[in-house]
Amino acid sequence: MAIKKKAKIGIVDYIHPEDDAINMEKDEETGKPLSDIEKYKEDWDFAKHCVLHEGKEPTVFKINFNIPFAKNIAIKNAQIGNFKGEEGGSFTLGSHAAQLVRTILVGIENPSDLKKEDAIAFKKTGNNLVADSTMEDLEACGIVDDIYGFYLSNKDDVSALKKS
Repeated sequence: MAIKKKAKIGIVDYIHPEDDAINMEKDEETGKPLSDIEKYKEDWDFAKHCVLHEGKEPTVFKINFNIPFAKNIAIKNAQIGNFKGEEGGSFTLGSHAAQLVRTILVGIENPSDLKKEDAIAFKKTGNNLVADSTMEDLEACGIVDDIYGFYLSNKDDVSALKKS
């Protein structure tokens, strides 16, 4: 079998499954929630499985699935650490997750009706990585690990994901 180049998908919209713009009210006819979050988590097809509250917009995280080679090296280098005079190293999940998210997150679209002080300000460093201030806000919201998991669960097969 020949090894083929992977399809490049580019930037994908990620809406967090717990976004309060998602309508979780029960459908009167079926008795089931209008949005099926479990199905959404299976294939990440938001339009297929989720309904928004009327007049509400979700926060949209822009995730780049085409990581340049140099940034891939930085991500891989963040996997191993904790040498501190000990023999060998260990997997450093925190460093790896942070480096990955700082690299793949290329934008945040906040809802237009969200107050500026409540919105997550998207800032980048001179190295074109997500700034520490943005990462702090994402970490405080519990989003870093979720973006990390979303990327890892889809990076090998992006066929189900839709470009933004």
